Amino acid sequence: MLQKPSFMEILAAVQNKVEVYTGLRCFDVVPKDAVAPYYQVVFAGQLPEDHTTMYKEMYTIHLHAVEEGASESEPNFELVQNVSKAMAEHIMLPEGYEILSQTPIGAQPPFDETNGTTRSIIGYNISVFYGYKMKI
Repeated sequence: MLQKPSFMEILAAVQNKVEVYTGLRCFDVVPKDAVAPYYQVVFAGQLPEDHTTMYKEMYTIHLHAVEEGASESEPNFELVQNVSKAMAEHIMLPEGYEILSQTPIGAQPPFDETNGTTRSIIGYNISVFYGYKMKI
């Protein structure tokens, strides 16, 4: 039986890639005592990608870059640049799955949070192959 990768596997792979590349924490759920700068990865959706010969799934994630200091966009731009460089390399998934594409789908400009941090959001579509279709 073919099994799609779980969105949790995608999130874990993105977290690992971002943490290793940037040296900063990347949370799926941000703890109350988290100190900026950090990243947060949010699962935004999952859709099958129809193809005649392959089983593929598209996962959409949003990466939040959070920096201390409202109205200070320069440090936040550096966080965005670093996470963009990290995501330029394919994430590593368990055996049996292959990344076909990892495409940025846009970014929001930095905005100030009420807690005194600045946040930017960068979106990515990640296309994953998980098997071939066969006629029997």
